Amino acid sequence: MLLAISLVASAPRTVRAASAQKQSEQKKDPDRREIGLVPAISFSTDIGLGLGALMSWAKFKPGYDPFRYRIQAQAFFTLKKGESGFSAPFHSDYVQLDLPDLFGRRVRLNFELAFRRFSNAGYYGLGNASSGENPYAGGDVRAEQHFRYVRTYPSLQARARVMLSDSRRWQLLAGAAVTDNAFSDCDGDAPCPETKLERDKRARAVDRELERALRGTDDHLLPTAIVGVVYDSRDHAFAPSRGMFHELSVRGSPRPELVFAGVNATLRFFHSLAGRRLVLAWRVVGDMLLGQVPFYELSRHGGLFPDDSLGGATAVRGVPIGRYHARIKIFANFEMRAQLLPFELFGLPMNLGAVAFVDVGRSFTDYRAITRLDGDGHGLKTGVGGGLRLLWGDAFVIRADFAWSPDAEPLGVYVDVGHIF
Repeated sequence: MLLAISLVASAPRTVRAASAQKQSEQKKDPDRREIGLVPAISFSTDIGLGLGALMSWAKFKPGYDPFRYRIQAQAFFTLKKGESGFSAPFHSDYVQLDLPDLFGRRVRLNFELAFRRFSNAGYYGLGNASSGENPYAGGDVRAEQHFRYVRTYPSLQARARVMLSDSRRWQLLAGAAVTDNAFSDCDGDAPCPETKLERDKRARAVDRELERALRGTDDHLLPTAIVGVVYDSRDHAFAPSRGMFHELSVRGSPRPELVFAGVNATLRFFHSLAGRRLVLAWRVVGDMLLGQVPFYELSRHGGLFPDDSLGGATAVRGVPIGRYHARIKIFANFEMRAQLLPFELFGLPMNLGAVAFVDVGRSFTDYRAITRLDGDGHGLKTGVGGGLRLLWGDAFVIRADFAWSPDAEPLGVYVDVGHIF
């Protein structure tokens, strides 16, 4: 759920931006260390203004591409104004180790130790037809907290990508993680107003669907693992103009009472319409969960880049985070990306561009029809909008997106690092 981080931190996408351009790299000592410290700044209508710092220590050595190792650390939090004043909805600190060029360029290893706290996590009920109607009036602190809960989740993670061909297009993904989850109804020491999550937890005794879906609501330690296959033929890792980037992965946990599995299929396509100046990019994601799934996983999709869905900055933009909880999620994004104004800044090539997009998705509570939770129509969730892109050097994209959706409150605004896919 690492949202936004412009100069920031959206998990693995972050400080690759700090690497210099290829031409300037050639003038540097090939056997060197580089230390970088940059501000972490972002904005999202879901979690507010993000502030923090990001540090990188990279060791370059001949024979290793792009470096021998990199240590990256982040301290980051967000501020958002609500009815009861300012709060810090999201907190993220981590240390990462990246070993990208092992065993003859066949293996890339990543490790992460992280502490994260999300005090603005959304829960509006189950299913594609869950209601956003709040029983409390605006201006009441209970209205602000009714669809929210607090999740604190420090974690330790290790991942490997093994190149299966000399072209490096086919890759095997494998990883494991352990997360310590703790929950509360609201932030602070004051008595908490009753939330939607608390109401549904009480109703589990008489509602079969709630009893089946609302698992993992108590504090628990969750070990998980993932395996998958990746195909990558893009002509550029950060701003591709042609090629494909696909993945098929399976994840899950063996923990008693929370034994579950998730299958993720993601297809990404990039078509050049006018060189690099105009690109049509589109993505289709299907994510299915089976077994005793922790309730917070019902509003996320997994795979190589796990994130929130259907809402948030990287799925159907304009839909709030946590708006829909379901076992099956299918969504697609279509973007027309244009590079409009090339220029130079501090000796680095820049390009100011724009994007127009349409996002569409649908969720299903379970593998059988449940009309009272999913509705009886097409039930499509949509987001439309546009935004700006700044391609900074060769490996850094800053984006600002503005999205309208029937679920938006009233407009989704996101400032982040990198294209959403």
